[in-house]
Amino acid sequence: LVIEGHIPLSWYTRHVPAQRVSQACILHFLDNPVRAFFNKNEEPKKYIGDVWWHGEWAYRAHAGLKPGDRLEPYANLGWRPIHESEIIEHIYGVYRLELEMCGALKEWLHSLLTNTGGELITLDGYFVSDAQGQIWRIMDRLPDREYTEPNGTLKKRKSPYYPSNEFPDPAEFVFQRTDIEAFEEQVAQGQQTASTDIGPREQQTLLNIIAGMLDLMLGKTPGGRPQSVFENQSAVIDGLLAHHDGKQGITKRTLEKKFARAKRGFTAD
Repeated sequence: LVIEGHIPLSWYTRHVPAQRVSQACILHFLDNPVRAFFNKNEEPKKYIGDVWWHGEWAYRAHAGLKPGDRLEPYANLGWRPIHESEIIEHIYGVYRLELEMCGALKEWLHSLLTNTGGELITLDGYFVSDAQGQIWRIMDRLPDREYTEPNGTLKKRKSPYYPSNEFPDPAEFVFQRTDIEAFEEQVAQGQQTASTDIGPREQQTLLNIIAGMLDLMLGKTPGGRPQSVFENQSAVIDGLLAHHDGKQGITKRTLEKKFARAKRGFTAD
């Protein structure tokens, strides 16, 4: 239930260093001509023109682009400390684990259930949220290092904090009562509305609409120009998750299954 996103998993923390973060636009300042961002056999070009967002990335258009030129992103959405001083606080109590914000943490939990491997290390850390919805990045720090000054004095140098790659002790995992009750209510509502499910004909109509929209977004004009900024189906899914994550049915796994089913029926016709 946790892995599939039906019920949140929480962590009873005790004196855990963490940093309050929020999502921010991170600019990379690529205004200077850079050869690496275009074909190697061409002269460097400078980014000018409009800017548009595609999923988690922003792109800058170039007035002199030709077929084959590759335009790289120059900004992205990421999690950054709320305070400029990057204040480290120590959190206590129950916090929800934000599994969708760290694939490594989700894979690690899955490996505990299946005794299999996976992407079990994260360099960006992992996140939790409190009762008010504030997002926290879990931090860690190496032991202080000792060094000797030229005059022979022994001193300690404090190591900086960094995003933690040490996952919680499974013995500290808990389910919150409110989350259990919310899941029970969701199940009860599902049972009550099961008889009102749409019929096969209406369902196929919706699938055809989905497949048609995908075909339109990923297609090209008679002149060979893309009809949208989305290069493939994965980009469409990333865009939906970036703007509508958390809404019912808007998960990577669900979208992939629905898109695949829609395209199968659409192609068969």
